[in-house]
Amino acid sequence: MIQLLSEFKLPLDDHYYEKFIEIFPNLYRATFNLQFGPLHWPVSIFLINVEPSNNVWILIDTADPDNISKLFTALSQHFSKFPNYQLKYILLTHDHFDHTGSISRLLDEYEDIKLVLGEPESFLTNNKNVNGKIHTQQLTTVEGKITVDKDRIVMIKRGKEEEFEFFNILKPIFIADYNLEFISNNIGSISYLHNPTNCIMC
Repeated sequence: MIQLLSEFKLPLDDHYYEKFIEIFPNLYRATFNLQFGPLHWPVSIFLINVEPSNNVWILIDTADPDNISKLFTALSQHFSKFPNYQLKYILLTHDHFDHTGSISRLLDEYEDIKLVLGEPESFLTNNKNVNGKIHTQQLTTVEGKITVDKDRIVMIKRGKEEEFEFFNILKPIFIADYNLEFISNNIGSISYLHNPTNCIMC
């Protein structure tokens, strides 16, 4: 059975917020509060240990801009338990600001890390500057301009998903190819099936 890891299934206990919790073997989730005026919305991001023997990790999405410092605290606390770790990739599911908010800081902090996105999502490619408030969101603060060099981009192409280095562990799924528009409203959105646990992250 495949499970959709939805933030709406989270318990309300504060224990599950602002830290990475192992929800399945080698699969961790951290949840942050996205504030819209008086309202709060849970935003989940994921860490996956794709090579436990070599301590290689992948981060899926980066939370919203207002939670950058909390994300870095959570990463620091998590990786303090895993010396000599390598955070190799950031995988973006789509370009909404609550998924892309910490890209610039993460790329600065981890000089060897690369950004993985689906081919139709070209908003960060070709060395172009783009406005950090993707889709002109006005409800939170933003990073400003984002610049990503082409040599730090890994583009997943439709029909060639198996070329992704960790395809056997994390299978990219283009939402539009499977009539799963209910998961996301971006044509270039990618979900990732974690094969060892049959969990989908989107």
